Amino acid sequence: MKKIILCSFLYFGCVRPTETRITNVRSVRMLDAGAFILMIDDGSGALHPRKIFAEEVLIVPDVPGSSPIWAEVVDAPGEYRGEGDRLILHVRSMEDIE
Repeated sequence: MKKIILCSFLYFGCVRPTETRITNVRSVRMLDAGAFILMIDDGSGALHPRKIFAEEVLIVPDVPGSSPIWAEVVDAPGEYRGEGDRLILHVRSMEDIE
């Protein structure tokens, strides 16, 4: 029993957050304070939605005028989707978010 608990503790203690950069975001829709839908251009002109949940959201207006907006997602290990996760939206202005 001690080996199982020790192995579980070591496994979950060593899991690191996963960082993902999402580029070519055409629009962002805020559903609530911790839920967003990013419309992503796959290169062919078709847009695909990606729903993101996060406990911590930071919106940074640092993208130059004609450049596409983008996002960084830090997925922290946890039982629930969005638990401990962080979303950083890089936008041209706050008008980029619906």
